[in-house]
Amino acid sequence: MSKDTMRLDRSQIEVMDETMAEVLREKPPAERLRIGFGLWISAQN
Repeated sequence: MSKDTMRLDRSQIEVMDETMAEVLREKPPAERLRIGFGLWISAQN
């Protein structure tokens, strides 16, 4: 699929499930920042 066909509806709110939240809670703060920054960069592209 091309990037254009995978576009999300901008009005859609994505919610993290509890299992993923627990995984992230167990990571050290620096690792959570690295992951978050990577996601932010990805969203900008």
